[in-house]
Amino acid sequence: MAKLPDLISEVLGGNVQAYREIVLRFQDMAFGYAFSVLRDAHLAEDAAQEAFVEAYENLQKLKASAAFPGWFRRILRRRCARMTRRRQVSLLSLNAAAGVPANAPLPLDGVIHKETAWLVRVAIASLPLQQREVTSLSYLGDCSHATIAEFLEIPIGTVKHQLYLARRNLKERMIQMHRPRVTSLAPQFLVDDLQRAITYYRDRLGFEFGKPWDGFYAIGRKDGLELHFKQAPKNQAERKHRRDNEHLDASAGVEGIDEFYKQCVDAGATILKPLAPTPWGTKDFYIEDPDGYIICFGGH
Repeated sequence: MAKLPDLISEVLGGNVQAYREIVLRFQDMAFGYAFSVLRDAHLAEDAAQEAFVEAYENLQKLKASAAFPGWFRRILRRRCARMTRRRQVSLLSLNAAAGVPANAPLPLDGVIHKETAWLVRVAIASLPLQQREVTSLSYLGDCSHATIAEFLEIPIGTVKHQLYLARRNLKERMIQMHRPRVTSLAPQFLVDDLQRAITYYRDRLGFEFGKPWDGFYAIGRKDGLELHFKQAPKNQAERKHRRDNEHLDASAGVEGIDEFYKQCVDAGATILKPLAPTPWGTKDFYIEDPDGYIICFGGH
């Protein structure tokens, strides 16, 4: 493998192929570093490409060939900053980290299974900046400690310490990601007429329904919430008792409660209790559906 100073000398002498060798040598490192700053794979690729172009156009300004890694990193850092301002992109959420190419190397010391690699990318994006830099260069850029130290212009001991902290934080984040979570809880209403219930909740309250299962079971969805219907006979005496005592069959939180109440009224929903302030600083109202179920909608 040709030495970096020799390649730079060849580029300055007009050998474009020599710069291609430099790009190949630094492209993974450039992507890893740009990803650590932008936390978005597509932006990182763009920033790296622009930085390589700028470095080529200004290579004659490099005072010492051995200083190329740190010099190039500063160019890349500026490109990342410009891209952030130009596209008005703040550092992106953890979901953007899932956009990292699936073939990006993540040799996490054999600890992380291949099938959870995308979780690792999400976790890396959540690390503090200095830990994110060394981790992205190590795992996404596949760089040695010495190469990372040279590129970031920091002591190799700092690289090792930041990687130690990053591994510890990654382990904690991975544990959190694998912890079981309850993601939904939906009431089930027994209804006399399934189609009537679907029509009411669709037209009056804005729920969406798929095709009922076997003609007796349906699920309505609205803003991430679910409501299940099952066609079955009900006890009329029990329903009257629950209605008389305002026994709620379900409660739902609403952002923009005044507008939602107006929509329900305009759509012809049966208002059992009009919208009114509550003792705890919110507002709520009750609706009653055709099967006698009472739902409280409350919020601000």
